[in-house]
Amino acid sequence: MPRLFSHRLLTPPLQLVQIALGGGIPTPLAAMRRFADAAPPALAQRGLLRARAMLEPEAGWVTLVARAQGVDWVFGIQFTAEDGGLLTLRLRTAGAGNIDDPRPQEMDAHIANLAAVAESLLTD
Repeated sequence: MPRLFSHRLLTPPLQLVQIALGGGIPTPLAAMRRFADAAPPALAQRGLLRARAMLEPEAGWVTLVARAQGVDWVFGIQFTAEDGGLLTLRLRTAGAGNIDDPRPQEMDAHIANLAAVAESLLTD
């Protein structure tokens, strides 16, 4: 666990993507697993290295941790099945570990990178 940690709660949450369940992604859990598998290489191309995901299936929650320039960036993503078979991914929390100044501009850039790749991680 990092010695220093700074985080923020996004209010309202940032909607990353909304897709229809079915086909290759029949359930929120299937989406969580696919996202967890696909995120590390996609984020590495954008400078967020050694990404790893921790799934909490009962809560519909994925915690994604990736490293850039010695800082561990942590993102809390909620996977919610909506009426009508839609799956919505929302970024609810973002944080930085191993740093005493969370560098908001850098955090915002990493949030933008996550948002940019989110849909491609779940679609063919």
